Amino acid sequence: MKGRIVLRSLRRGPSYESYVKFDGKWVYLGQFPSEEAALQAQAQAVLLLERGGQWTRPSVPKVQIEDDGIQPRILVDGTVVFDITVSLNCTKLTAKSFPNKDVARAARVEWLDHLNRGDSAWRPKTQARPKQKPLGATLKMDPAPSHNITFAKYAYRWHIARKRLWAKPTLYGYRSAIKRFVNPVLGEVAVTQIEVKHLKSLDARMAEDGVSKKRRSKIRRALTKILHSTITDGLRTSHPASYAWCREGSNL
Repeated sequence: MKGRIVLRSLRRGPSYESYVKFDGKWVYLGQFPSEEAALQAQAQAVLLLERGGQWTRPSVPKVQIEDDGIQPRILVDGTVVFDITVSLNCTKLTAKSFPNKDVARAARVEWLDHLNRGDSAWRPKTQARPKQKPLGATLKMDPAPSHNITFAKYAYRWHIARKRLWAKPTLYGYRSAIKRFVNPVLGEVAVTQIEVKHLKSLDARMAEDGVSKKRRSKIRRALTKILHSTITDGLRTSHPASYAWCREGSNL
């Protein structure tokens, strides 16, 4: 019998990969916690292969895994989730957003077991998380704006309130789009009085100015965010900018 054992040094201790040569080919037997266990596996595998059987790789020793390949990640709302990584043919594979370390560790153990059995297509399923609200979606203005505040003034205060939440390029992009395209149409209208006809006028103005479809969609998204904040600030109970209009400029 010709065998080979490869020692892998992990953070939590050594792991022994065992191989045996059968019919001129090297057969991978799996990972083992000790050299003795790896040698025993070689002897058992040879007997099994000579009888025409198929070797089943054992589960990866849990003690060898511990927290290796598990990384915490903090979401924008402060929630901590855990991502896991495994290696396959010198390539790192990642599965994201497990709710706690125990769930992530169990998923990684199961993933490694599938890889040891040669099932490289299997992936762990992450638990569904509630959709996060956009950054600043629940932010209220202080002091509260008056009910007759115009859109231009409200939009300016809206941007100032989010100055420390967003990156400068994002904030500048929203601010420039509002000043250049929206304020000329809605700037002097009270935010409580904005209706469907105003949104249609904005669409007509952007089409007349030759604004691209992609650019128009971004401007609508910026306007929709601002109008949604008027609900948070208690100025309105609803607004006319639907998601369909935000994407396509339709369904008003």
